[in-house]
Amino acid sequence: MPEKNPLRSLMTTFAALGLLSCVVIGAVLYVNGLLDPDKDGVPTWRDPQPEVYDGTVDADGDGWINDYEQMIGTDLADPDQDQDGLSDGGDADRDGMSNWFERNVATRLDPRVYNGRYYIQLMSIPFSNVNETQNRGFWVDRERIEPDHYLVRYSVTLATFRDIIANLSQEVTGNDLLFLYLKTHGNGAANAGGEPTLCFADENHPDQADRCGEVITYRELNAYLGELHPRYLAIVYSSCAGTDAVQVLSEGAENRTVIGVMGLTLGVPAMDLPLLARITGNNYFSLEDLTITIRENNEDTTSQPRIADPADIARRFYFGEYSKEEYRRTQLEIHHEGEET
Repeated sequence: MPEKNPLRSLMTTFAALGLLSCVVIGAVLYVNGLLDPDKDGVPTWRDPQPEVYDGTVDADGDGWINDYEQMIGTDLADPDQDQDGLSDGGDADRDGMSNWFERNVATRLDPRVYNGRYYIQLMSIPFSNVNETQNRGFWVDRERIEPDHYLVRYSVTLATFRDIIANLSQEVTGNDLLFLYLKTHGNGAANAGGEPTLCFADENHPDQADRCGEVITYRELNAYLGELHPRYLAIVYSSCAGTDAVQVLSEGAENRTVIGVMGLTLGVPAMDLPLLARITGNNYFSLEDLTITIRENNEDTTSQPRIADPADIARRFYFGEYSKEEYRRTQLEIHHEGEET
């Protein structure tokens, strides 16, 4: 009988154990989860509490913790579900939207190409009932647009308006998404103080602008907007007789959705979140939610069209990756805290 080689026997044993461990690890993480009873993506052999689901860990290393993946319905054990070579929760182009969100939700954007998002609010009046802290919190903190892309201006003059549009025309690219909220006195109304307020007016009725210090007609406004060339442009125009401008502002623009609203009650997403979060469909806030809300607003009895969206942009214009489910949970927590106090 040939003499056994102890070293060879030891190496054979280690090889067998190594193969076995790989099979077991693979089965635990990716096959049937028999050794992951709490279904948190962490195999029992390295889970300090194998019977307790841990939502704070990132089991597949894709940049999202388990609780977030559970909330949006993605796989806790697959770091690249769309197999594009990028981790789902990563942000390859650093535009504030995850690779998975851009590829699978937000109009099939390229996660390797930077898509800037802008919120620009221009108001010719010196006041607003918009909660600016809440509004900025939604766009910058929740939706993660860059702070420099969030701009709110009051008492806007004609010169200021022109400068802002000129700067945007130089900065905004064909990959970007621009949400432009305009609030002025319409047709000279509500300007009893006589201050030189900027108004938007119907050029067919110049007498309606007599009380305005400065005037931009609807067709002039459309020409200014024509200087902007983002991927998608959302215009919410809020004023007295605001719906009169919708048709004019949508002429000759294939990348544009125009929404005309009366007053300040609709059009700014932070104000409308309770309504938008109830819209059925996708779990992320989009311009489509806003258009549905406005169409269903029975308080606005105007006979003019309130929305023009010839290229069906609204359903492809997402504000960002802040989910409605996360918003609902936050509101529920605030409600419970209020009850306790």
